[in-house]
Amino acid sequence: MKDLAGRGLKPTELPTDTMSLDREPPHPAAPQPFPGIAPPELESSPPLRQERFEPGIPGAEPRAEAAAAAIDAQLLACSLRQKRVQLLVKRLLDAGGALAALVALSPLCLLAALFIRLSSRGPVLFRHQRVGYLQKSFVLYKFRTMRVEPDGAWTAAQQAAASSGVLVKARHDPRVTSLGRILRSTSLDELPQLFNVLKGDMSLVGPRPLVPFMLAPYPALSQVRSLVRPGMTGLWQIRDRQHNTSASAMMRHDLEYVRRFSLRLDLAILLRTPLVVASREGAY
Repeated sequence: MKDLAGRGLKPTELPTDTMSLDREPPHPAAPQPFPGIAPPELESSPPLRQERFEPGIPGAEPRAEAAAAAIDAQLLACSLRQKRVQLLVKRLLDAGGALAALVALSPLCLLAALFIRLSSRGPVLFRHQRVGYLQKSFVLYKFRTMRVEPDGAWTAAQQAAASSGVLVKARHDPRVTSLGRILRSTSLDELPQLFNVLKGDMSLVGPRPLVPFMLAPYPALSQVRSLVRPGMTGLWQIRDRQHNTSASAMMRHDLEYVRRFSLRLDLAILLRTPLVVASREGAY
């Protein structure tokens, strides 16, 4: 203070760049244990800081892709490699479970195939390209539930929505046959995917296999969710099945599954799936 008085300054006239002795210095930003990975207690919560993100394709949701981009895919891949024993056991259980289910449900599958052939013109199976493990495309099998005749209005609507990654889906789609509505509401149209599981294209549990245009606006999300095989059932199916027309609606569940993967989690999902199927929620 004497020095300040000698300079003709009063204690209350301290220079603005002078810091008082009793004031703590500003705290540095809290360090992140791993780049891009939130602490465990915040994993299921939305990010606190919203950053502006310009998607590469018009119509993509900024928050969805920004959240996926914040996930370090290489770090998650390294984490999954540490669980390679569980992944090997998972693959063996997938193959054994799919084979057992195909044998047990073969009479039902044959009956469904017969009714499809008799009720409408066209093939029994519907084949479609999906994005699979490590972003490799594969052919997904389902029982055909729609007429083979094209519908101009629906085709135009799908093409218009494709740029934003949205799937055109309605409860009363005129293309769906009467038998197809029954197969969809009971999820029996998904049974041929057991062949995909047996081949190794899919797993019994994992993220939903999506068509390429649904993932096109979200390259970071596509990279992360493809670290595991897509599944016949998963976290999204047992939590929020009614929101099934965009990849962003499934994003939180898919990323959580990849982060938390374990055989115990797979078992919990499998045990809850029959109740969800029986409720018929989101199945149309």
